[in-house]
Amino acid sequence: MANLIIIGSGITGLLTAYYARKHSRIIKDITILEKEKNPSQNSLVSHWAVMPPLCDNFVDLCKQAVEYYKQISDELGIYSEELPILRYPVKDASKRITREKILELDPSLSNLPEAELLDTGLFVQGDELISELIKDNKILLQTNIVKLNTENNKIISVESSDEIIKGDYFVFATGYQTFKLFPSIKLTPLKGHMVITKKSGLRSILLYKGYLATEGKQLYLNGDVEQTDNLSIDFTIVNNIVNSFSEVIQNLDTTNITIKTGLRYLSQDGKPIVEKVYENAVVITGYRFGFAVAPVLVNQALKLLNLL
Repeated sequence: MANLIIIGSGITGLLTAYYARKHSRIIKDITILEKEKNPSQNSLVSHWAVMPPLCDNFVDLCKQAVEYYKQISDELGIYSEELPILRYPVKDASKRITREKILELDPSLSNLPEAELLDTGLFVQGDELISELIKDNKILLQTNIVKLNTENNKIISVESSDEIIKGDYFVFATGYQTFKLFPSIKLTPLKGHMVITKKSGLRSILLYKGYLATEGKQLYLNGDVEQTDNLSIDFTIVNNIVNSFSEVIQNLDTTNITIKTGLRYLSQDGKPIVEKVYENAVVITGYRFGFAVAPVLVNQALKLLNLL
């Protein structure tokens, strides 16, 4: 039996622990290492939607992820729902639907004159999923890995400033920290804003003027991507997001909102990275919609290590 060390406690790291614990006959003990004071800091700033029509060359990965998330939601009792994806302005006239059809799909959008219907996507109540995945995991917070100790093309331990942590297998779901540990993997930081307010009755996944709205236990307004690792809030962008959705979402509460910023890290070619960096170690990162494909990439990584 073997020990698995996971570096990074975002959705990817947590799903790695979930699938390894559930399906691996080899792993007996799992430890998650997290640099920050709280787990899943960036993963909690997500729209929590899987939208295959918008996944470009990775449509099949996103379709697989929909099935994975539906299964996980059933197993853990997490709310998820397939919803129509509506986009405005219309880009593809063949997918244009009228205001009457919009109201059939989503009565809350009475001010939307027309839209493009992009099939369906899956919304998952991500904060509840993350909270459930954190349970029963051994997570060492404020553990910043600064060194890898290797022997015969294997990692035998990782070092923080305080301790040495040994393991048999290592999964690096590290996002921004990846290029510090593996300089050959080049990543671009992307900052996004999320505005959270009370439910409005939205019954679709709405792309409006480049911004994204989804709704579960609250309404989540998400948008803009800036190449920076500066997490400060840009209130001009926040106002643009809120003002845009105020045009079309009825009962949008703009008086009591929460604003969050988070980072994603994009590979140079835009492809997800699932790379075996040592005989017993894999890196997972690089896709801008990381939440959307996380369960698929995790299963690929565990198979690369022969743990599934």
